[in-house]
Amino acid sequence: MKKILVLLIATLLAAPAFAQKSKAPDAVKTQFAKAYPNAQKVKWEKEDGNYEVSFRFGGDKMSAVFDQNGTQIQSEKEITTSQLPATVQEFMKKEGKKIKEAAEITNASGAKFYEAEAGRKDYYFNAQGQPVEKID
Repeated sequence: MKKILVLLIATLLAAPAFAQKSKAPDAVKTQFAKAYPNAQKVKWEKEDGNYEVSFRFGGDKMSAVFDQNGTQIQSEKEITTSQLPATVQEFMKKEGKKIKEAAEITNASGAKFYEAEAGRKDYYFNAQGQPVEKID
């Protein structure tokens, strides 16, 4: 009886997690599937009216943001801190910031940016490694 009760509770607690995976509209899911066939460990979240999806693709840990019509706004790929441009690494070192996580971001027009997370703050850089306030 205890096993059945535990199984029932576990099922009820897991149900909301499965429901989150289906939050994105079909148009968004279709465009995602075209852009990232064979993506694995897909998890959807709604963020500021858009849909962010975290996933694994070709061995990389990634995320992408789509608007409600399925247009991709940006993608983000986790990279090692050593893969950041030397100018980014030098800037962070000069600022006395230890980089915890790093990512390469591509916006809707194909421009590349870099993100370096230090402490509780994200720092953004253009493709040349120069600091920028935000990513457009």
